[in-house]
Amino acid sequence: GIIIQKKGGAPVNGDTIKTSAGAVFKVPICKVDHIKDAMFFLQASGIKVIAATEKTDHTIYDVSFKEPCAIIMGSEGRGINPSVLKLVDDKAKLPLLGEIESLNVSVACGVFLYETLRQRL
Repeated sequence: GIIIQKKGGAPVNGDTIKTSAGAVFKVPICKVDHIKDAMFFLQASGIKVIAATEKTDHTIYDVSFKEPCAIIMGSEGRGINPSVLKLVDDKAKLPLLGEIESLNVSVACGVFLYETLRQRL
C-alpha cells in the first residue's frame, strides 16, 4: 500500500492514473494527516520503518527487507524531515558512483521496491 501525507503530499488525480498505467487501482492508497502517526501505528503493528536517505552509511544491500516493512521516501529536494528520520527503525541509501548525489524519487522508490522483492524471492 501507499501512505501519503495530506498536506504537501502528491495528489492522486488523473495524472497519477495515467503515469501509473492503471496500477494505482491495484494498490491501496491512504492519506494521513501526519506521517509520524502512521509510522507509530505501523511500528506498533510490528512493521519495520526504513528511511530511504543518503544520510546513512548503510546501503540497501546492508539492510534486510525480508520482514514486513514500510519504506519512507522523502520529497525531491528536501528529502525526509529530520524529525521523521529520528523515528525510523533503519536507514538505507542507494550506492551511487561518480558525481551523482541522488536520483528522482520515483526512480529511487522503484529501486528500493525491487530490492525488497529480490530479497524476498
